[in-house]
Amino acid sequence: MTSAHSHRMLARGALLLMLASGWAVAAPSDPMAEIQGMVKAGRAAEALRTLDALIAQRPGDAQWRFQKGVILVDQKRGAEAITVFQRLGQDFPAMPEPFNNLAVLYVEQGQLDKARAALESAIRSRPNYGTAFQNLGDVYTRMAGRAYAKALQIEDPEAAPKLALIRDIYDMPAPPVATVAALTPAAPAASKPVATPAPAPASAAASTPSPAPAPAASAVVAVPPPAAAASSASATHPNDEARAAVTAAVRDWASAWSRKDMNAYIGAYVNGYKGSDSSASAWQTNRRERIVSKRRISVEVSAIKVDITKDVARVSFRQAYVADLLRVSSQKVLELEHHNGKWLIRKESTGS
Repeated sequence: MTSAHSHRMLARGALLLMLASGWAVAAPSDPMAEIQGMVKAGRAAEALRTLDALIAQRPGDAQWRFQKGVILVDQKRGAEAITVFQRLGQDFPAMPEPFNNLAVLYVEQGQLDKARAALESAIRSRPNYGTAFQNLGDVYTRMAGRAYAKALQIEDPEAAPKLALIRDIYDMPAPPVATVAALTPAAPAASKPVATPAPAPASAAASTPSPAPAPAASAVVAVPPPAAAASSASATHPNDEARAAVTAAVRDWASAWSRKDMNAYIGAYVNGYKGSDSSASAWQTNRRERIVSKRRISVEVSAIKVDITKDVARVSFRQAYVADLLRVSSQKVLELEHHNGKWLIRKESTGS
């Protein structure tokens, strides 16, 4: 298990391991200096045999046992190192260093609860031990990441959330209010004549100018205004109308979710949709509880791609989801079917 947090913890742990009790300044004739020289020369097995002999002579000396744990860590023999540091912690509960190094090793194994307990033991043994406090902060960051990943799984049962975005919790600007509805072009006023201030060239007079809609970065398929579509029917692909309807349905779904409009949100799905729940009623109850309980939600969709085969549409897009302190960006896929003049969601998943 590796990450920036893990590397920082390991670096602090390694520094501590080498400097504890002033061993790094030992005289050249000191057995500890000789053992470290063996390790540097690539003779770790010989160094461990030498340490075992010293430990057998002086089993009550923590120095040799601690150094053995150091070498085992360097040799990627984490399980054996854990055993060494566990026994040191039991025999010398006033020493915080073994507990700190246990925590580093537990984090590498993904055992965050054990890591937290080890660091708390280190702090109890020395309340002003700054290294343990710093590492405990790293552990809590990881634990928070797991908690938010679980929250996201509950929020979207079919999703496979990515944990990397947990960094946003510590430096997160206030997210913008969802603008999904504003991105949908408004229909022009019906049958209202357009006044032209000056005569236009014949080529320009042939078609009535209409203001261009604001560009929507989230839409790959542009939705032409009704008047333009009517005047250029020969240039319109037969599927364009269906693609526009599907795109609008996805935007309406995201807007309803952002507004916490549960009737509109549930109405965006086919009748009887149950997701991964046991029944449609269980799914609806779960979604209501998860959505309504949030103080605020923002769901923005972008890079929409629509593929239509007969009465089934597959829509892929980028979804930016913000709920209270949770902030996640993921690739989303919806499958919709045309039913009674509406495009309704029948399947949703996260991924390509």
